[in-house]
Formats: sequence, structure tokens, C-alpha cells
Amino acid sequence: MLTSQQRDAWKRDGFFIVPGFESPAQCKAMHARAVELAREAGGAGMAGRAIVQPETKASSDSRGPEDGVSKIFKLHRDEPVYRGFIQDERVLDLAAGLIGPSLDCFLSQFIFKNPGALGQPWHQDAFYFRFDRTPQLGLWLAVTEATRENGCLQVLPGSHRERVHAHRTDRRPGANLGYLEIVDHDMSASAVVEMKPGDLLVFHSQLMHRSTDNGSSGLRAAMVYHLAEAGTVDRDEKPAPINDWMPVRRRIETRIEIAAPRARVLEVLVDGARYPDWNPYLVKIVGAIKSGGRILAHSRGADGQELPIPVEVLRVDEAGMRWQGGLPDRTQFKGDHFFALEALAPDRTRLRHYENFTGTLVGDIIVPREVEIRENFERMNAGLRAFCENR
Repeated sequence: MLTSQQRDAWKRDGFFIVPGFESPAQCKAMHARAVELAREAGGAGMAGRAIVQPETKASSDSRGPEDGVSKIFKLHRDEPVYRGFIQDERVLDLAAGLIGPSLDCFLSQFIFKNPGALGQPWHQDAFYFRFDRTPQLGLWLAVTEATRENGCLQVLPGSHRERVHAHRTDRRPGANLGYLEIVDHDMSASAVVEMKPGDLLVFHSQLMHRSTDNGSSGLRAAMVYHLAEAGTVDRDEKPAPINDWMPVRRRIETRIEIAAPRARVLEVLVDGARYPDWNPYLVKIVGAIKSGGRILAHSRGADGQELPIPVEVLRVDEAGMRWQGGLPDRTQFKGDHFFALEALAPDRTRLRHYENFTGTLVGDIIVPREVEIRENFERMNAGLRAFCENR
């Protein structure tokens, strides 16, 4: 979860680092798969849906296709090792605390920075993102060590509060495709960001940043993702072909106040046998609602159709309850369902009733039904309030 220190750094500086966020083993797996894709494409072109972009300035001592690759784009949808990271609840919780609970991933890239590769000049990612809202969120995962010698990032703290500046073409011989630079701002207060494998840099899309040339004899690799608030619209007349918009989390949240003690509301919520008496949405519960238990919740939509849903109860306590359901392969679809109870007074309770939907099928299963699901939650809330208040 987002800490107060991270939130403060985001507001003040436009970035923060989470040390040791990912395991070295996972970083090695990301690198290994990137090498496979580079070889599959012969160092340039397509590998499945992935776009392999070569360095403009080729190395003279390349031993394999990967030694001449600059970046590989469009990895977060089809490649499990990269998709797993962006579906990680830790990642989504961080992002939700900064740009909103419902999220799309629209860009992913593995960066090979081979020995001798040029760095990318000072720029703001927002210049490339011609969207209808801001900010977007960047996640820069160090796959290998990032040092001054091999061309680590540099950032300008606080520059996320700047407007999006004009960018001009990088005029250096051998500059990579798409490299632009800011030339109208003082960067003297910049900070060097050295990182170890597994460290994660979280940054604002308007933060000014750059990398320098790799003057070492080793690779400096990174995996980068960009997230946007769900519903963001790309206003560019010619959307970038490297972008691939994919829902990674949808939250449907409702709230209601109930004129009853919190203990009473919880008592009703955990009494599965009484659900037919008050719940027009979850009309039947088979099994005991208790921490660690498994139940079968029968939902009934507004159309009257019933669907039995296997559910694992993760937690029941005085603050409410939480359960999870979904497909057997949770990476495809998972629903994390919360009933959070807040005591406003001895005889008054606020219920936050919400569900986080994640997985590769969220766009197919949830997005078309968001209005319907919200209405079902609200019908359930109203039934709960009436039952609790009428006792």
C-alpha cells in the first residue's frame, strides 16, 4: 500500500523509489524472455505482437541480435512474465493511491541499454501522451544495476509541476527513433538515480528526466510500464503504434449509511442463512461465512437469472469482511470483494461496498457490465439497510 512518505514524495518531487520491490530472480526472467524475443525477431521487427526496435547506432562488437536492440514494446498483454508484474496487487495498490482505483496499462517496454548505447535526453513522458487527462504513472523497474557508469536515470525533482515544455528532435548522430529533448529549462538541480536490480522508480508523467550514455562494458536493462486512469482517451490524431490499452483493474464502489450499530450490520452480513430475507442480489449462501471459509454465493441479476459463484472468505472481523471469487486461473479474472464498516456513531454505520476486478479478461467481463454491477451492489445495500433498521 502507498505510504504517507511515498505520497508526500509524489506531491513534492514527482517520484519515489521502492527499494527491493521485485526479486532478482524475476528480473532475470524478464531479461531472459526479452533476449528470446529479440532473437525471434532477428534484432528488429515483430516477435508475435511485440515490437523490437534496434539501436540506430549499432554496436561494432555485437555477438547476438539482442546486442543491437534498443527496446521491445507491447509486452504487458501477451507475455506472462511481464503481464504478471502489472497484475501484481502491490503494483495496482501503489498506482491506485496516486491516479485512481480503476486503471489501464497502455504502454510497456523492455529497455536494453547495451555498452556504448546513447542515453535519452531530458524529456517529459507527457509530451508523448496526447491524452484527455493527466497525470499518467510511470513504473521503471531496474532489471540490472543502474549506475552513473552505465547510464542510470537522472530526474529533476519538482519538475512535474511544470507545464509540458516544447521538445525538439535529438540532433546527436545515432540518436534513437523518437528521442526528443527539452532545451528551454534549467536542469542544474537534477538528481542522479542509481538503483539495484529489483528497485522500482515510480514517477509522474510530467517529471523531467533523462539517462546518460552507457560507458561501461555491461548491460543496463530496465522494464518500464505506463498506467492511466480508466476512461482516459488518446486524443492524438495518429495514436502511437507502441501503445496497447488494456484494463488491469476496475473498481466498482458504492457507499451507504445505515441507522444501526456496526455490530448489527456485521451480524446480518455474516448470517448466510438470512440472505434470502433481505438480499435481492446475493439471494442464497451455501456454507458458513467465516475467515478462511469457502461458500457458494448465488447472485441474481436484474434480469432474474441466477449464477452460483464459488467464493473464498479471506477475512471477517469488526471492520467488515472480504471475499474473493473468479475464474480458476486468477490471472485471467479475479474479483476481490470488500464490505468495509465504519462506526459513525453508536447507532450509525457507513458501509463501503466495493470490488476490485483484475485479470486479462476484465475488459471483456466487467467493462461492458459496470453499470449493471453497480446497480446490483446498490440494490444489495438498500436491502441491507432496510433489514438492519427495521429490527
